[in-house]
Amino acid sequence: MKNEKGYTCLLIIIVMMITFFNCSSSKQLQKKAPIQFKDVYCQAWAGGIQEAGSGIDIVIPVKQLDKSDIILDSVYFRAKVVQLEKTEFQGITTYIGRFITKPIRNGIVISSDPKEEYKNTVILPRKSPFNLEDHECVVSYITEGVTNYFKIENVIEKPRNNYPSMPKN
Repeated sequence: MKNEKGYTCLLIIIVMMITFFNCSSSKQLQKKAPIQFKDVYCQAWAGGIQEAGSGIDIVIPVKQLDKSDIILDSVYFRAKVVQLEKTEFQGITTYIGRFITKPIRNGIVISSDPKEEYKNTVILPRKSPFNLEDHECVVSYITEGVTNYFKIENVIEKPRNNYPSMPKN
């Protein structure tokens, strides 16, 4: 009889721990964005040579921050996530997320000897926990040490930007 009570108590504790763990790890979207932003857009790009790679940039120009202690951290877009880079251009604060779609092959060893290729390192992309349409993104921001999230809808897709290759000397 005491053994059954012990198992029941243990089961209840395990269920409660799982429940609390799931609650703390879920990402809640804020109803209102803490910033005012201009038209958010994305633009695919490709380098002129194979080693240059290709990718897509998402650009978030900021009109005004509601609070000065807000730090935009990452952007979740098309099932991927990257850190945001802050730039200033013509007095406008802009955050850019750069998604690389083709890896740059510098430093990768390709050999018939598998031991030589063992030196290569693999960098796996971080996956997004959000289910988003192609024209939506989620931005994570930090305020007072707490990470929050808000969704931006209607991301404009601009035409692809093809960079020419450099002429050979």
